[in-house]
Amino acid sequence: MTKRIEIGWAVVCLTLVVGALWLSPAALAAGGSCTVTARNGLNLRAAPGAAASIVMLLPAGDVVTPLARTSDNQWLQVARGNRQGWVAAAFVKCTVAVSSLPVGATGAPTSRRAPTFDVLQPDGFVEGLEGELLILTPAVKGPPPVFREALTFRAKIYDPEVERKEGKGIDKVVIQIFAADRDGNEATDANGNALPPVHEQIEERAGYCAFGGGEPECNVWVFADHGYKWPNGKPMTSGFYKATISVAADNPAKSAFWFFTFALDLPGSSRPAGSSLVVRIVAPTATRVTADAFAFRVEAYDPAVGTRDGAGIARVEMRILGPDGQEVHQRTESTAGYCAFGGGEPTCNRWDFAAHGGRWPGGAPLQGGLHTLQATVHARDGRTASASTAVEIQP
Repeated sequence: MTKRIEIGWAVVCLTLVVGALWLSPAALAAGGSCTVTARNGLNLRAAPGAAASIVMLLPAGDVVTPLARTSDNQWLQVARGNRQGWVAAAFVKCTVAVSSLPVGATGAPTSRRAPTFDVLQPDGFVEGLEGELLILTPAVKGPPPVFREALTFRAKIYDPEVERKEGKGIDKVVIQIFAADRDGNEATDANGNALPPVHEQIEERAGYCAFGGGEPECNVWVFADHGYKWPNGKPMTSGFYKATISVAADNPAKSAFWFFTFALDLPGSSRPAGSSLVVRIVAPTATRVTADAFAFRVEAYDPAVGTRDGAGIARVEMRILGPDGQEVHQRTESTAGYCAFGGGEPTCNRWDFAAHGGRWPGGAPLQGGLHTLQATVHARDGRTASASTAVEIQP
């Protein structure tokens, strides 16, 4: 059973009132267009930032008119018919350069509303200590809880023999987040070795928060405000995750270890419903690469079968689209690791354009600029899932 409580979130806010407004034709005359690329649609919001209220849902493939941008280019102000709002720039493809648009805001504010938290009953043990685990109220309660726009959680724990106050008698708290399956089994690589955490936070004083803060409010990690990346820069992907909270007390005879499973459901990625397939583009890890060292690798598995790369997967189709949207390379692999240029046992082959006359394997010439990497996974039971990302290739 969970109970709902309110925790304040004190931040400095930038007030932007940009709701469902009626626009004059002159306001729509900026020229150019943007197409929604998010497979599951994209929220049009009243202001830049994932915490802003939703004006409407733009379906995949919808075309809007760009009007302005935030100073960090993360959010675009757009018009659809006679309505306007803000969308995350990562999930639209525009015919005009984003940098050419006028700046309409200084960037997404950290928050515009106080978040709510739930008390979660995690698995694990508590020896000689007392406390509770608070999680940001999820989009879907679960189990497991599903987060779509933001995440944080907090361990409120103490030694009652010292004082019944958060942090009393506690030495430190280590928080880690791992890729996992629905049952909380941590993901492994092709050799069966455990993968490192996608995020780690070591807290040595209360409050003990997954993304820092806690004096008194925890930092809330708003996905869109950080380009859908973890604090270490690794890309966030839809799927299941396992969070662990290890508590060391001043008294070595006392300790606690909590863990729970949750899911991320991000725009344009496979949805973690039931035992959905897991698909991740794990290389390249940077959004900008040089033409002398380019690799494209996909990790995929069916968590109902196992968490090792390739478990339950029949084949993976990989496509690369050039800056003009035309396909420049395609490869299908039926065994892990899934690499667009072959290899993968254990390292993917890298494509060196200089060594191949500045051309792709099929002979198409390399065009410098933004390329789209797409992966479609076919499971043995007939299900499919897909993922995509964009990367700039510099000749």
